[in-house]
Amino acid sequence: MINPTYLAQRTRSSVNWNDAQKRVLKSYREWVRAAPEIQQMYSLNMPVSAIRTKMRQEFERHRYVQQLKTVDVLLFNSHQEYQETLNFWKQLTHVLKYFRAEEDPKAALPKNFIQGFLEVRNAPHQHHMPISCIDSTFRDATRQQNNHAPFDFPSLPVMIPL
Repeated sequence: MINPTYLAQRTRSSVNWNDAQKRVLKSYREWVRAAPEIQQMYSLNMPVSAIRTKMRQEFERHRYVQQLKTVDVLLFNSHQEYQETLNFWKQLTHVLKYFRAEEDPKAALPKNFIQGFLEVRNAPHQHHMPISCIDSTFRDATRQQNNHAPFDFPSLPVMIPL
């Protein structure tokens, strides 16, 4: 029988930094212990050690958070992910998104907004024609259809309101 509240926890705030540290370690241990089960449930083609390494990286990403309330929110989000993962409420793609950066080097996020903006702006557009090609193609097509110079449209009758 499936019990959706099997992994449910009551949300609470940490009393102090020692309490937060204990809760973070408990959450980390839960994730690490669940790695073999996650590998089996989602049929992941990677060793358990790689899954545990990724879990460690995700925890290390937030190692230097200085606000207790932020740590509490991160703990809540961690447990939510844990519950959704182990209750099989996620699809394979949701789990694989954590491993995307290792598989596809182009998928790495930019370090800041400006860098990402400039990368997209300066990237060669392989699937688009250059503007000069589009412009010359339009000019040639217009010239062939109208037998006159491009943008030299015949005069239109002027409508005078009554």
